[in-house]
Amino acid sequence: MAKRQDHLQHWAWKVGTVHTTFSLMFFRMVALNNSFAIL
Repeated sequence: MAKRQDHLQHWAWKVGTVHTTFSLMFFRMVALNNSFAIL
């Protein structure tokens, strides 16, 4: 049971990391688009 919990935590961490990376990339893209729109 403890092993399974560890496995789930590992996957949650991996998915969270990828999600954060994509969120930052998306946010950066939107910020760039907004700055170009202002210009």
